Amino acid sequence: MSAPEDNLAFDQKTTPPLVGRPGGMAHIRSFLKRVSNTGFFYLLVSLVFVQGLSYISQFIVAMLLSPDKFGIVRSVEGLLGIAVVFGSLGMPILATKHIAEITDPTVRGRLLGRLVILAAGFSLLTALTTVIVGQRFVVAEARPYLVAIAWSMMLTTSNRTIVNYFQGTKQFKTMSIVNIVFSVLSLCILTACILTEELNGWIIGRYVGEVLFLIASMTMVWSIVRFSGSLPSDYSYGRLTQVGANLAFSLILRLILDNLGLFVLAYWHYSASMVGFYGLSSLIVNGFGLFPGAIVGVVFPTLVERLREKFSYAWDLHKRTQRWMLAVSVLCSVVLFSGSYVLIVFFRPEYDLAIPILAILAVTLPCRAQTSQNGMFLVICNRAEITLWINAVVLLIAIVVQWIAATNFGMTGVAVGTVFIEVVSMALYLLAVRQQKMIHERSVISEGV
Repeated sequence: MSAPEDNLAFDQKTTPPLVGRPGGMAHIRSFLKRVSNTGFFYLLVSLVFVQGLSYISQFIVAMLLSPDKFGIVRSVEGLLGIAVVFGSLGMPILATKHIAEITDPTVRGRLLGRLVILAAGFSLLTALTTVIVGQRFVVAEARPYLVAIAWSMMLTTSNRTIVNYFQGTKQFKTMSIVNIVFSVLSLCILTACILTEELNGWIIGRYVGEVLFLIASMTMVWSIVRFSGSLPSDYSYGRLTQVGANLAFSLILRLILDNLGLFVLAYWHYSASMVGFYGLSSLIVNGFGLFPGAIVGVVFPTLVERLREKFSYAWDLHKRTQRWMLAVSVLCSVVLFSGSYVLIVFFRPEYDLAIPILAILAVTLPCRAQTSQNGMFLVICNRAEITLWINAVVLLIAIVVQWIAATNFGMTGVAVGTVFIEVVSMALYLLAVRQQKMIHERSVISEGV
């Protein structure tokens, strides 16, 4: 059996590969058309206008507010992002995976209802916990705002679960159109609220945006979703909670790593302005990370198919994807590094101290992209527990490194420490993936294949 073709239109095996063929611009146009057919652009729009909604809203805040007030927003949003992942209990991921497994519309509707119930219910408990114990991890000025906005995570987790239902059914285009319309409307309301009420307006605008998304998403699934009814044992409340909790905990460790610099600065009582400088830089880097992240999302189902056929096919696609992600992430890194000075053009002049921080953090993009791709490969190989252990080890190292950096070298030291941590994470994931390949090769030799 010959290896299937992979050409970035990952579900079209019969199309000859792009690389190595003559034809110039004609093949570039063909390549772009195939990329479009994969749903890459629709998935990218979804990331920007749904999961990236908090990023966009924070950019608005950064442009309209002073660095100290933006530091309050960034401090709250960093903690809230982790709380939302924990509160969702992995239900958005399970919505994509399990909905794709089911063909019966009735069963799909019941499962979606059950996932939304679990996401909303557990996020309510998480919001209460955040209000009680989370205030220690934000700057003092941000604590009343954290209490006010924490309850919005019930809306956020429900929205993400419903939206991922459409990803599971591959309705990328419809999902993206609705997301764009309501995101633009939400951002207009957010901007108006901030202009009139500043930080209080930010709270009001965030709630209005989430409510609008919930209305839109529930309207689209109202004829489908059911909040009662029997389901197979694989989709019982207990089973969904168990699987979702494992996914959520792994993601939380990664999110803590991504926001550790902010938490350390807040813990050591750096000024809100310093948190704002660092927060804006990390926010921009995370935003650019959406581009390689979209590649991961598109490749995921095809990589599963290749692994079922033969390990070598999956490995070949994995290596090709790594090269694509390296190219995209390096390009993003160069753009950020060389263009970091434009911060004071798009944002307030007071953000000039964030320029060197953004230049430093831009270096982490290729490392994060490779970590993401290697982590996905481990999950597909049913070795998700390895990602959990790696993240735990890296987090322990990161706490020590950032503790020393924050107490001795300040904000710049924390940024350099982040680069070191991402390099360590990338190296450990690379070693783990290589180990999986070696294990497979030994098993093939032992079987005499």
